[in-house]
Amino acid sequence: MPTSRLLHNLLFPPRHLAIDVLVEAVQGKTILITGASYGIGEALAHRLAEAGTHLILVARTAERLEALADDLATMAASVQWRSMDLRDEEEVADLITWVRANYSQLDALILNAGKSIHRAFYDSLDRYHDVTRTITTNYTSSVQLIMGLASLLPHGSHIIASNAASTLMPPAPGWSAYQASKSALDSYLRAIRPELRQRGVVVSLLYLPLVRTRMIAPTEMYRSAPALTPEEAAERIACLLCSRRTSFIPWWVRLARPFMSLLRPVFQSIAMRHL
Repeated sequence: MPTSRLLHNLLFPPRHLAIDVLVEAVQGKTILITGASYGIGEALAHRLAEAGTHLILVARTAERLEALADDLATMAASVQWRSMDLRDEEEVADLITWVRANYSQLDALILNAGKSIHRAFYDSLDRYHDVTRTITTNYTSSVQLIMGLASLLPHGSHIIASNAASTLMPPAPGWSAYQASKSALDSYLRAIRPELRQRGVVVSLLYLPLVRTRMIAPTEMYRSAPALTPEEAAERIACLLCSRRTSFIPWWVRLARPFMSLLRPVFQSIAMRHL
């Protein structure tokens, strides 16, 4: 086995759910996925469609969503899709109204959409829109969806949020807008989780490492770095739907967390060299 594959398997131990296990967990359930037209969301839609899930797919690109729905039509799933921009509060409100008008309950809400920006602070002084675009995509739209759809979440339902493993590490230069938005969502979900648990709603936080999607493509230092494939990341979401665990954290992040404060100068020095 090539060294790169050995390293990949060490960092990201292979996981694969048997289809009968997934079917038992999600067949006939209604699941909404944001960021569904590319990457992790697209891979997850395929995986859940195999198990006969009722899917609501949300993303900006109508052509991609329509093509994906056509692909999934041959499987056991039923698929509805909505093209909209999560950065637009009115469009999110329209989505909430549409879901509430067409569905009596939502069994899972998967907050997968995300926007990444890597830019030095002094290169960002005339780009406040970087902050607003990132915070709306990664944080406030998710909060709006949770609040707007909470009445549809019955006992036994599930909220899963794709977050970044970097939120568990010291903040890195160049990632201020992105990391602040991801940390905000993380704090919000951990704060409301006890209240939702009382209503029987599970909140799972997925702390993902790098995933080989178009979102990381513009960042040069990530192009040769070890990363999950979208399918591998989607499988971890599927595992959470089955296990109902409250988090997924890569094993090496768990090991490193106690040393992060001590190693903060090292990480920040590395990050500075890539600005």
